[in-house]
Amino acid sequence: MTGYFRYLIFFNENISCGLRLEGNVLFGGKIDGAGEEVSVGLSSRAAMLVKGEYYFGSSNVKPFTGLNLGYYTQANVSAVTSGGSAAAVRSFGGAPELGIAFGSFRLSAMYHLVAGKDLVNVTVGETVEVPRNYFVVQLSFRAFGINDK
Repeated sequence: MTGYFRYLIFFNENISCGLRLEGNVLFGGKIDGAGEEVSVGLSSRAAMLVKGEYYFGSSNVKPFTGLNLGYYTQANVSAVTSGGSAAAVRSFGGAPELGIAFGSFRLSAMYHLVAGKDLVNVTVGETVEVPRNYFVVQLSFRAFGINDK
């Protein structure tokens, strides 16, 4: 389950900047390591980012590229194993974005690169690392805007 809020200010037809607030919750998952399985019941992520976008062309259908930079808060809870632990981390990161805008609709993909090597370190005979990075594909639409016609 994912939700986000995006606020952009357009300087001209091709350049915008603004804020992105994002949060998601992932339910359930398993990590295999050294013959023992670790169950993770819940994982959550939140991001507060500043973003810039550049739109190519001047038609109603425009490809665009963007860059998001800011702070991420990530946590895994309910890790169940004999030697398990859960942790929360706040760190800096960024997310390059590629997409296409169809008038009021947008389709984009972004890869969040979050600093650090692992989020949860669970010992099940050997250390198992879980990366902090994640990939998002989104379809969104503009609900309203200033000077909409």
